[in-house]
Amino acid sequence: MLYLDADEAVTPDLAAEISRVMAADDASIGAYEIELDYSFLGHKAQVRHRVAKRALVRRSRTTWPIVDDLDVTSMWEVEGHYQPIVHGRVGALRGRIIHDDPDPLFDYFARHNRYSDWEAHVQVGEARSAVDSARTIRGRRYARVPFKPLAFFLYSYLARQGFRDGGAGFHYAVAHAFYYWQIGVKKAEQLTSSARSR
Repeated sequence: MLYLDADEAVTPDLAAEISRVMAADDASIGAYEIELDYSFLGHKAQVRHRVAKRALVRRSRTTWPIVDDLDVTSMWEVEGHYQPIVHGRVGALRGRIIHDDPDPLFDYFARHNRYSDWEAHVQVGEARSAVDSARTIRGRRYARVPFKPLAFFLYSYLARQGFRDGGAGFHYAVAHAFYYWQIGVKKAEQLTSSARSR
């Protein structure tokens, strides 16, 4: 099963690769991770960081984590970003998924505001272990990075040469650094509120 968000599309190279994978039918592999190419401010990123998504899964070898997140303050209709738990090997495809959000920046930042509520909630609550167990190896490594807003900006804009994407690369790095700052300060707010209520 291949699952995509509404603002994602399969490239021709990825479609051909999926056809080869389906024909080979390696039963030892429970899922494949596929990297995303992001388009931001109408500009397809040539570099920057890449997110891997377990998007091609064998239904009999994957389950979804049960996360207690229904009481997140402002989550509303936005889904949590869960990765399926794979029972078996996880492969990787070379083809890419194109992520091209057609909504204006108002909606982009509004979603990030809600996503950061969810991220802060799962980092301080009982849902953390369920979410962490379903993260990719890369996701678990990113989750432990200290000074994450600054670290992400330096990684995306300098180490991954986001500056080569011009203004779009700079704004992308700043927007995501701010997103990680939101998570951190909301996490601190929740911890302070919990301490006061004891």
